Amino acid sequence: MNNFIEITLSDSENKALIPIRKICSIVCNADNTCFIETGCDSSGVSSGICTVETYDEIKQQLKQLSSKKKVISNLNRKLKSVNWE
Repeated sequence: MNNFIEITLSDSENKALIPIRKICSIVCNADNTCFIETGCDSSGVSSGICTVETYDEIKQQLKQLSSKKKVISNLNRKLKSVNWE
């Protein structure tokens, strides 16, 4: 599940995994919860998910994913450079 973050839906307290490729923006609400925008329609109306998580919590999850991808990318580069013969 490297390309997903786990969030808690604010209306039901259910957990959900959302793909990071679908995230258009993250907006911090006045109560410190977040709205994760996943798109908008032809008239410009946003669609997305309201979460219990704070902006900082979501930001941290995205940073952790980014760090993991960098480590994996570096390992792959090193493995390709090794002479296996």
